[in-house]
Amino acid sequence: MWHSSLSEEDTIKHSADKPLLQVTDLSKTYVRSRWPFGAKVHVKALDSVSFTLEAGSSIAFVGESGSGKSTLGMCISRLLEADSGKVLMNGTDLFSLSGTSLREVRSKLQLVFQDAATSFNPTFTAGQVICEPMVIRAIGSRAEQQQRAIDLMERVGLPVDSISRSPMQFSGGQRQRLAIARALAADAEVIILDEALSGLDMSVQADIANLLLTVQAERRLALIYISHDMELAGYLADEIAVMSEGRIVERGLSSRLLQRPEHPQTQALINAMLSFESQT
Repeated sequence: MWHSSLSEEDTIKHSADKPLLQVTDLSKTYVRSRWPFGAKVHVKALDSVSFTLEAGSSIAFVGESGSGKSTLGMCISRLLEADSGKVLMNGTDLFSLSGTSLREVRSKLQLVFQDAATSFNPTFTAGQVICEPMVIRAIGSRAEQQQRAIDLMERVGLPVDSISRSPMQFSGGQRQRLAIARALAADAEVIILDEALSGLDMSVQADIANLLLTVQAERRLALIYISHDMELAGYLADEIAVMSEGRIVERGLSSRLLQRPEHPQTQALINAMLSFESQT
């Protein structure tokens, strides 16, 4: 059983400065053709989603499949273009940038996916995967990049003697650790984890969850968790935002939402969690 790191009396502290990440009225609609006549269908994936995130804090977006949570992560990082809204990173509007300026700011915002291997160059070694963001941004000499890759492998609990191996030779949990090391190599300030712990054994899941919490505290990282798992979200995140049909329907401290859910969608997710626990 996971336990939230915040008690009921805890409050989330917000700095007087601008938030590290500010998302305002983010909207995205998919247009699809309905077979067989080709009629257009509009699917509202995001509907005016807003939130702020401070350095060192975390939020989990939880919802059923199709609730819009993964689309949110991709629009924030501009892997998908939103229809409207704003994403400010340290006060800079990501949607107004292009080219080198966009790459520089976006390097501070990294994603880790459920199957991290899909974001790796299949011809790279583990060391090359970690060094890639440093090479792109011309950070350090080749020797310095290699040493930092070794240091980061040690930090995330990967054997250094595997630095020349293909990531495809790693286990699922090891590949997630490798993706985290790459994000740290890019000096990320915000990491978005899209179901990054799903499908892993419980013991591996717990190890990586604790690694994330430790690294977050060391570097004051801001973390965005995207998950269907309320229990895991409550353990990892300061806040939980429950999504349904592209909107945030309930948001609050993790401890409060897990103990006193108010919205029917939140109650349904918690009931599903409790039902699963009773069967295992």
